[in-house]
Amino acid sequence: MNLIEESFQNREEKKKKKTTRVILIAIVFVVMIIIGITAYLMYIQSTTMKITIDRSIKWKTKRDVIF
Repeated sequence: MNLIEESFQNREEKKKKKTTRVILIAIVFVVMIIIGITAYLMYIQSTTMKITIDRSIKWKTKRDVIF
């Protein structure tokens, strides 16, 4: 009986390690996606120019403005 219980406990420990590894990988993946979205939003904000004409604010991208 003792050998069966030890075998069962080993399987349970392996399952726990595997699930924690999967959860950790998922968390890292979500954090990387959040960082990517934040970087993309900062890039969009840096390429947008604020123009004020007659006290009205207009947002234009640098591609739309011709000098």
